[in-house]
Amino acid sequence: MRGKRSFFTRTGQVALILILALGGLFPAAAEELTDEDKALPVWVLMEKGISAFREGDFATALTL
Repeated sequence: MRGKRSFFTRTGQVALILILALGGLFPAAAEELTDEDKALPVWVLMEKGISAFREGDFATALTL
């Protein structure tokens, strides 16, 4: 019983470390909003982000 618990605990720890390490990369890769985008309402930014995601421009979608 202890062997199974330690395996899943170790796997969970490794998964958590990977998620935290990779999750830290995405904000660093994100672009800044332009002044023009900052003036837009939130719902417009949301729609622009959805459109960028559908077109495959993931960096812009993440920023918006």
